Amino acid sequence: MHTICTPPLYYAAAKVAELVVGPALGGRLVSAVAGTATIVVVYAMVTWMLGRRAGLGASLLLAVSPLHLWYSQEGRMYALGTLLVAHAALAIVGFAVEQRPLARRWWAVAFTLAALAAAYTVYSTLYTLLPLVLPILWLLWRQRRAALPLLIAAMAAALGYLPWLPQLFATTRGIARDPGALAGRTELLAATPGAVWSSLLSVGGGGGALRIYSNSSPFPWDRWSFFDAPFLLLCVVALLLGGVILARRAPLLGGVAVCFLVGTVLVALVASMFSPGYADRTILAAVIGWAILGGALCAAMRPRWVSVVGSLGCIALLIVSSDTVATLRASAMKQQYRELLADATSVSIIGYPVAPLGSWMPAFVEAYAPTLNAATIIDGKGKLILPQRDGAPVGALWLAYADNTWDNVGVVRQQLEDQGYRRTLHKYYPRPLYLDLYMRPTTQLGQNRPVDTTFATWQRSSQAIVGSNPSILRLPANPATGASATLDIPVALHSLVTLEGMARLPQTTGALTLSLSCFDASGSRLEQESNEGAADFVRDGKWHAVQVSTLCPLRTAVVRVIIRNETSEQLEFRDPVVFVNTLEQTFP
Repeated sequence: MHTICTPPLYYAAAKVAELVVGPALGGRLVSAVAGTATIVVVYAMVTWMLGRRAGLGASLLLAVSPLHLWYSQEGRMYALGTLLVAHAALAIVGFAVEQRPLARRWWAVAFTLAALAAAYTVYSTLYTLLPLVLPILWLLWRQRRAALPLLIAAMAAALGYLPWLPQLFATTRGIARDPGALAGRTELLAATPGAVWSSLLSVGGGGGALRIYSNSSPFPWDRWSFFDAPFLLLCVVALLLGGVILARRAPLLGGVAVCFLVGTVLVALVASMFSPGYADRTILAAVIGWAILGGALCAAMRPRWVSVVGSLGCIALLIVSSDTVATLRASAMKQQYRELLADATSVSIIGYPVAPLGSWMPAFVEAYAPTLNAATIIDGKGKLILPQRDGAPVGALWLAYADNTWDNVGVVRQQLEDQGYRRTLHKYYPRPLYLDLYMRPTTQLGQNRPVDTTFATWQRSSQAIVGSNPSILRLPANPATGASATLDIPVALHSLVTLEGMARLPQTTGALTLSLSCFDASGSRLEQESNEGAADFVRDGKWHAVQVSTLCPLRTAVVRVIIRNETSEQLEFRDPVVFVNTLEQTFP
């Protein structure tokens, strides 16, 4: 949870929170408190300028904002940054409303502290802080000398950030010079039309990027296609009517709302032209502008019908956002680091090292698996360093990683294969995370389970043949359905199961599957936790050792071995051996 290219304030706050709730919850606690406090700040700011009804409407819109809720749960810096930017805006409003000179000076000091803290929390707060200079200049134009303390406060905040500017520029240059990092940022943070559109839907509460939320259920925008045009019309009316109300009753607050909603998005777009940095999370503060405009609809207005129409519009926005939140709660999924590291901790008892790869994984190991004795297998130059045992490289090792373009995990895997290791397990966890097992062909994991090497008790498709040599299984060519042989092996508890054998395959095309699947006592396949990995066979007509492994969960009663030939030539298989390692279940 630390990196030299990120401002330090959030990490300091997270470390303090860890002292109370531990590393697994420390960062998330900071975000949850910050997200909740932001609602209070918005309520105070809008109530101060437009009254309690408008303040209640704005705070409710923020409270059910899918984007705000999502990042108020994550152990990342965006919710805290948004809170501090909201405090800076509150300081501007307080300075404008307050008449006592001493109190105005204190509001100016509060702006300096909030703006500085925001800038030292996350870079994307600059997307909102820069537009907030406009309300300050407007006050300077309206109030002349009386507004000078606030201008001085803004200049003091800028001066206070100067020591960090070299780090900001170094980070930007470093990303530009690193092809992997640049490719990763471009993939996730490029300001494409699709990314901009989905982020605006997220801000408005009607939808979002499915790849961000890993959502299996459609959002209202996707589910109610007939409602798309009315929803867009509702948003336009809300923006226009809310803007008119703010312009008439609280022009300063209206300017602040525009800075949050429009200014944040525009600055993010411009900044992304130089270094990719546009995403839902980097424009999170725009939700505050949307909440202020929506809350303004609830303000008491004359004639009365305007007030009624505005209130109905605010209620409609609340309903749409609430439905999106319900969709997220029902089917959205964050990256399953906890599940991945639970398995990594369980398999570590076998005695082979577990290597977390990538820029983020070591931090999650520290948070979710502090007892895991993680191994470092890459030096500072990206060269593989194999752990040793009895003066020789270990016979197997595990890799835990996220499939990120910028982490160059593929380079590590290639170096392992060059050293004679073969991947026998490639278990997927959502968003996407992986646990891989790499073994040398001579390595044996676990206890040998007796297997019928004559294939007499195997369930074979009609095409499968056991000829004059009963120790060789021949699977004729069948690219359409695949000739196959199946064997069920009883296992108990959480287990690592490995199948080994010898296979011979001519040079041909088509798919060859060697897989293991886990089933419970009722015969239901445990799809969410089973792994089927196709072994990477050499196709040269010679016998080669093959291996494939799977991790079976606690409910497993049977492991099914499946050998299937879907190629255009006959496959031969012999000497099947199954090894089973019963693992301790470290996590419930």
